[in-house]
Amino acid sequence: MGRLLPAGLALAVVSGVLLAVLDTRHLPGFQTAVNVAVWGDPSMPPDVIAYHRWLYTVVGAVIAGWAASMLVVARTAPPVTTRRALVAGLAAWFVVDTGGSLFHGVWPNAALDGVCLAVAAVGLWVTRRHTAF
Repeated sequence: MGRLLPAGLALAVVSGVLLAVLDTRHLPGFQTAVNVAVWGDPSMPPDVIAYHRWLYTVVGAVIAGWAASMLVVARTAPPVTTRRALVAGLAAWFVVDTGGSLFHGVWPNAALDGVCLAVAAVGLWVTRRHTAF
């Protein structure tokens, strides 16, 4: 599948680790929009901050672990297996995450999910000639 897919998955591993160790409350605009959607206020309630940090540590670890696993699949499995595994994982993530975000009114996360899916779709489109789905 060339170098593009492994590079994108390595970037996802790094992104997951950064999400786990950095404080997302300082991301410009995103966390404020989530706060407004969830609490109706741009600031995060003080008693929620510790939970927020723990939750993002867990989410970041899951992202890093999934991407690391997919990186191994991409480097060792036949291309068609890699493509099917990526599509299945992306579909499961997108439906559950975006559906849950929309159900709970957290549209900023649903929008971010759409952007992430679009980036992944571009990667799958670019690598399509290497596999027959």
